[in-house]
Amino acid sequence: MKNIILILSALLFTFNIAKADEITFWHSFTQPERVAGMEKIAAEFKAATGTTVNLEVVPWGKVREKWTAAAAAGTLPDVSICLVDVCMEMKTAGVSRSLQPVIDLIGGAEAFASKELLDRLNLVDGEFISIPFYAHSRLIFYRKDIFAKHGITEAPVTWEDYIDVCKKINNPPESYAMLQMWAPNDWGATIYFYVLARSNEESILDKDGNAALNTPGNLEVVKMMKTIYEECGGDVSMTFHDNLFEAFNSGKTAMVIDTMFVTHSIKGKRPDLFDADVIGIARPPTKKQTGWFADGANITVLKGDNEDAANKFVAFLYEDDRYIDYMHIIAGGMNPVTASAAANPRYLDNEHIARFENGVKLTLEGIANGSPVGAAFGPNPSAFVVKQGVIENMMTSIVLGQATEEEALAKAHNDLQKLIDKSRR
Repeated sequence: MKNIILILSALLFTFNIAKADEITFWHSFTQPERVAGMEKIAAEFKAATGTTVNLEVVPWGKVREKWTAAAAAGTLPDVSICLVDVCMEMKTAGVSRSLQPVIDLIGGAEAFASKELLDRLNLVDGEFISIPFYAHSRLIFYRKDIFAKHGITEAPVTWEDYIDVCKKINNPPESYAMLQMWAPNDWGATIYFYVLARSNEESILDKDGNAALNTPGNLEVVKMMKTIYEECGGDVSMTFHDNLFEAFNSGKTAMVIDTMFVTHSIKGKRPDLFDADVIGIARPPTKKQTGWFADGANITVLKGDNEDAANKFVAFLYEDDRYIDYMHIIAGGMNPVTASAAANPRYLDNEHIARFENGVKLTLEGIANGSPVGAAFGPNPSAFVVKQGVIENMMTSIVLGQATEEEALAKAHNDLQKLIDKSRR
């Protein structure tokens, strides 16, 4: 019996050593190039430290479902990519831990290009719930070739400019000026609404995380959204994230609001248009201010047995050479958040960044001044409910004549608050 106990003890010791030399990292980078890039980094980390990084790709739309199920089963990863609202949920649930040890390994808060960005979106009650891995902002992308056909030489700036441009370009059903895609199972209407709301100095949630939709300023936004739908084009069944790139690449829509990922899409799908330099880039709409909407991918660390290895892996990701190499996979779409990488001549020495210098500058301005949906006042554990179809359903009821703007806005405000209250319970 004594020998059996010794053998079992040895086996358990071996198992624990093996587990100590492994960590799991969930990321949401589904493109083959980004998957391969992360595999390369994991291999480099193993070579440098002896620790294996088990990579699992979790698409953005599945992260919430995945982490809640894993929390219940006790199978959470050691490190995870997440949007700021999901990072906040993990913190509220008590499964994640402070990123301060990681920040210290990277070089402290001063190592980041924008301490304001770091604090505004990641600091909760004095504790960092996450850190940004990369950031970007939503800009206006327009087809210069389509604009030229209609004698338009400049991008629109004000709300009125957009309607004027739409009236000149819109030609349904063959093509549209700025096609709205409002399917309720996506959050396409929310993206456009948030940009317009911020330009009108409005928000969707208030500083306490409650619904802030039913205001005079947001009523102006609703009416503008309806006008855009009527004058620029719209479809209440199309999903924004499934149809945006194809609509822009094909010329189905002359304008979209999105990130610099648009430039890579047209380069890959329509190299003829890319070579012809047809992509114009401008700041988002302006009324009382510019409607900056900035977001990106954050990293959080989870509680577990391998916290030290996990911290070292995250810091390893941010070391300049490999970090810049990874940012260059989708240059301009992924923008570095460390001061050393952002100022490194090697980062700036990139053909795509040089070609779209204006777009990169606007992106960096947006990152410095914008915020994600529902986070105008900082991280919020209920912010994810904003993306659950409330605004899409509101706008659909208006354009289908089922409710007035005032009725629909009041209902959406109440519906949103109900979702917030439910999430809190």
